[in-house]
Order: sequence, then structure tokens, then C-alpha cells
Amino acid sequence: MWDGKEDGVACTAGVTGVDTKAPRIDDGKADPTKISSAQNQFVPVKITVKATDCSAFTCRIISVTSSDPLGITPDWIVTGDLTLSVRTQATDKKDRIYTITVECRDALGNASQETVTVTIKKGSGHDDDGSHSGSGSGS
Repeated sequence: MWDGKEDGVACTAGVTGVDTKAPRIDDGKADPTKISSAQNQFVPVKITVKATDCSAFTCRIISVTSSDPLGITPDWIVTGDLTLSVRTQATDKKDRIYTITVECRDALGNASQETVTVTIKKGSGHDDDGSHSGSGSGS
């Protein structure tokens, strides 16, 4: 800028943006979502999260609850950021539902959460298609 009287003065302006928005979670899924009841076995579950953000972010399991706590420890085991194993025990009268909360957080601390569920089918021992699921040792 110059006023015609003094030597010219250069001015510069900069704009710095600050990310204030949390990652947007478009979808969260558990695999498997339904598991047959099997006495005290653990079955691995993988969580898949589709999310977007304008900066780098990570997603991880932050909590797990059960609709029918058995008082057996552990009832579930978180084995990685988006993996866990759940106990495949339910009563003959009702399904048991695990609710898994996943959080996606960017480098600036902005976070969003999504819940997914895994259902342990009541006492049938077989999936809807007639197959048996769960883990076991084969010979």
C-alpha cells in the first residue's frame, strides 16, 4: 500500500483455517452381527467404519455393554482398535445384545461416535440358516 508521500509499504495477509468438525461417520457395521448361542465360547468380531474428515483420523472401540450381563469376567475382550471377542452365551428365553461404541477422532481432538450391535441368538445353537457358528477345536 502506498500513500504517495512515503516509501511504499508491503502488506501481506494470511488465512489459517482451523478444523473444528469431527470426522463424519457414514456407516458402522459388525461382522458377524448375529451369532448362535454356544456355552461360554468367545467369537471374534470385526468392526468396519466408513468415515470422512478433512484431516487424518483414527477410529477405535471405546466401550462395550451387554443387554444381559452374566457376571462372568471377562464378558468380552477388546483385541484391537476395531476388533473384539464376545462371549456367546444367551438364555433360552431372550437374545443377548452387545452394544459396541466406536469413536473416530482427528488429530485436533474432534470426535464423533457410532454404535453397532452384535446379537447372541437365544439358546438355539444354530444360526438362522441352520448352520452352527462359534469356535471350537476340530480334529
